[in-house]
Amino acid sequence: HMTNLAESMEADLKVHQKPSPVIVRDALGIFLSILFWSNHRPVQLDNLTEQIKTLEMKPLNLEERLEYVLKRGNTFLGFRQLNELVLEQRKLIAKR
Repeated sequence: HMTNLAESMEADLKVHQKPSPVIVRDALGIFLSILFWSNHRPVQLDNLTEQIKTLEMKPLNLEERLEYVLKRGNTFLGFRQLNELVLEQRKLIAKR
C-alpha cells in the first residue's frame, strides 16, 4: 500500500502539484505503524515525540526528520524525507 501512495505522491509532484493531504496522511500513518510495530509496540500518538525517544530501532535523527515531514509532508522535500524514513526503517527491520 505504501508503494502505491508513494507513486501517487511522486506523480503529483512531477507535474508540480501538491499531493492530496489524504494521501500524505495515509503515508504518514503507514510509516508510524511500521515504526512502532517493528519495535513490538502499538502505535502511540499521544506525546509522539516522547514515545519516539523510547524506541530502540529507528532511523537516525528521526525526531527532527519526522517533525519536518509533519510540517511539510506535501512538498517535494517532505515526500523525499518520508520515503527515506520508510526505506531506512525497512533496512533496520531486515538487519534484525
